[in-house]
Amino acid sequence: MLTYAECLTFGEDVPSVGFDPDLINTRYALLLWDYGSRKEEAKAQSDDEAPMRPPQKIGITEDTEVHDL
Repeated sequence: MLTYAECLTFGEDVPSVGFDPDLINTRYALLLWDYGSRKEEAKAQSDDEAPMRPPQKIGITEDTEVHDL
């Protein structure tokens, strides 16, 4: 995401290597389905009453590659 922001900032083309729009669509559909299921289980009638999504563990490990553009 940072690389994307940098490309836009400096007016460069955004690389599209390995971008699969069908995969992104599937991922968002699954996220919305999961949210709807959890909301239904909680019998929530509004988004304010819906259960929060569990936090994701995001971290940089020793195996993470950092590229400078």
